[in-house]
Amino acid sequence: MHHPSFLLFLPFFLFLSFSHFTVSAQEVFQQVLFPGQSGEQLLQSVRVAYEPDVVYSYNSARDEMYTYIDNINGFIECVYSGDTIPINPNSSSPRSDAYNQGFNAEHTWPQSLGAGEGDAKSDLHHLRPARGDVNSSRGNMAFGFLAPNTVTRWWKDDTNQTQTPSGDLGLWSRTGTNRFQIRDQEKGNSARSVFYFFTIYTNETSASGSGFLSSMLDELYQYHKQDPVDIAEENRNNRVNAIQGNLNPFVIDTTLIRRIFFEDETPPVDTVPELSQTVLIDSTTSTLTLGASVLSDGGGTVSERGFLVSVFDENADPQWGDEDVIQVSAGSGTGTYTATVEELDADVLYAIRAYATNEAGTGTGPVLLATTEDLIDYAMEIQVQDQAPNILTLTFGTAQDATAGYDIQYDQPAPPPPPSGAFDARLKVGGFSYFKAYQPTNSGTLEWQVEFAPASGQAPIQLSWNPDALPAEGSFRLVDPVGGQFVDVDMRAVGEVTIEQSFINRLTLTHTLQEGVLQSYPSGWTLVSSPIAVEEAPGGGLAELMFPESLANTLYSYEGSYLAQEYLENGIGYWLNFSVPSEVSFNGYELIGQVVNLQPGWNLIGSVSSEAVLIDNNNILVPGTLYEFSGSYQQVETLQPGRGYWINASGAGSVMISATGM
Repeated sequence: MHHPSFLLFLPFFLFLSFSHFTVSAQEVFQQVLFPGQSGEQLLQSVRVAYEPDVVYSYNSARDEMYTYIDNINGFIECVYSGDTIPINPNSSSPRSDAYNQGFNAEHTWPQSLGAGEGDAKSDLHHLRPARGDVNSSRGNMAFGFLAPNTVTRWWKDDTNQTQTPSGDLGLWSRTGTNRFQIRDQEKGNSARSVFYFFTIYTNETSASGSGFLSSMLDELYQYHKQDPVDIAEENRNNRVNAIQGNLNPFVIDTTLIRRIFFEDETPPVDTVPELSQTVLIDSTTSTLTLGASVLSDGGGTVSERGFLVSVFDENADPQWGDEDVIQVSAGSGTGTYTATVEELDADVLYAIRAYATNEAGTGTGPVLLATTEDLIDYAMEIQVQDQAPNILTLTFGTAQDATAGYDIQYDQPAPPPPPSGAFDARLKVGGFSYFKAYQPTNSGTLEWQVEFAPASGQAPIQLSWNPDALPAEGSFRLVDPVGGQFVDVDMRAVGEVTIEQSFINRLTLTHTLQEGVLQSYPSGWTLVSSPIAVEEAPGGGLAELMFPESLANTLYSYEGSYLAQEYLENGIGYWLNFSVPSEVSFNGYELIGQVVNLQPGWNLIGSVSSEAVLIDNNNILVPGTLYEFSGSYQQVETLQPGRGYWINASGAGSVMISATGM
């Protein structure tokens, strides 16, 4: 399939433009030709697609080589020795200019073995400038590898010698008795030229050169691997394409040699493994427990995987082999893996990468930053038992990296409850059952449902805990489902509770941080109450400390008549006289429910930490008799925090002040 030279040359650049493929000054364009093909089929496909459109006469081809193809800034370079001579690109006799300076044209595939006439002789993809003496020394020898003690002559620049040179031997080409070894930087170029010639000119080589390639096939393959395509070779390929209308396909697809001539070889692994972002599973003051996944093996075998850990430096990320990087291995293979890094310094910020190694090298994932600190805020145990006794220990707590759902590093899920009549105990969060349940670090109020059932005939249930083990911040309460009418326990004050009521099969465990409540009061007489637990209020509920702008000795409760008071109690309303309008901030433990005992007739009651309503299970409240005072009495339906209220009861009994969110 023949193409005019300008048509074959243009698509290369059009592909880069429309595919947004960016090639920098040092990058080489590569593509896979005829994917899925191999062996003889692939060889035939390449031959048909990459035959030259136009091959110049031998004289014209050499002139193009000296003035354009291999002329770099007015100089040409010997392919074997690296020696350079000046050639004017505009010279009218470049062949003579080269010959007069000791240069001629080297046929990478020897003329005597099939490159002696026609297109095969003139094809620029295998013609290279060379010094005449080194060209003659190579002759029609096959390429290969020569040990220094087998070399008969060494070639470099304009020098040749018989003794082994000092320094970098890779800079020298070598002549032996039946092999010629090319200098390192031209090994791959020459090998790819030979494979090109054999593929395009198979008919020309069949008579006298068919065994020539096979005699050096393995050596050429090593040449190809050791000296990859570089930008200079790619540029030369494009310049020849501009003259002949064809590219050397072995330059633009470096897999062709393996796929045509070594099709039984396992493809090399040239891609490192791909890894996920590292995740922090747990942290203490001296350890980090980490997790990651090997997303892809890169086509090879992952022989090792793990984590790279170093003290965070904004100017450096942890890299494989760095001296100050801790390497923690976590087995091999793909998939998810975990590891714990131990003996770290406390309160230090570390940079962490997941790594995995295959035949192509080591791949790393994105950087994670993590500090060595204990992420668990607290873990508290509650022992639940019946009278048998059957015992279960439940654990609740919070952690900085916990979620409202299931966290594998913290939570212990519970199986479904046993049949009726069997003992059971569990925690419930978000409708799911746990034996251990952690929630995110508290910023307000958290709840756990504690569910339980005694074995048949083994009631009552008893819950116990260690109050001294509770964290310092916040209140902890156990409240029954009816707002605390039967069970309302301050877990700091006592260490156990017995559930005497058989119909109670769960309690709400609430952890509440200190809440701030802001309330405004006018000057003069006002009805007030404490919206926070009075034991945590200033002075234990002392009026003059809770309400600094109030007048001394003006706090009154009502129990059939007014009684002077100094301290406020929760659930009770009071008259208090303010000298000036006041705005009071209450800071303490939140009240979400409060039981109040009422006497027949009018009573003064208080409220809780947020808007509340009255729950009257005993039916003792006279409808429509809840009043607030704002210069005059106003009937209301709800109670506001920090305010006091009049309520009329038809008889003695208790009611529940319950926050509307409960």
